[in-house]
Amino acid sequence: KRVARGRYSYRCEGNKEGCALKIPLTLCGRNISLLEAGTLLKDGVTQPLSGFVSKKGAPFTASLKLEEGRTVFVFSD
Repeated sequence: KRVARGRYSYRCEGNKEGCALKIPLTLCGRNISLLEAGTLLKDGVTQPLSGFVSKKGAPFTASLKLEEGRTVFVFSD
């Protein structure tokens, strides 16, 4: 399905047809691009993305993964 940008998140167009996943526009201070959201919806995981900021203010890099309908971080070794 096509990815649409809403007010607060990206989502599949035609949400009523079984694609209830939503990806926030901003995660840990980093904007998620339409291309990254599309990759996440299509493949279930992104390449490592930099520019996230932890609650303590430390920058970090992580991939995003869809897990049970939620967007979660995956940290590489």
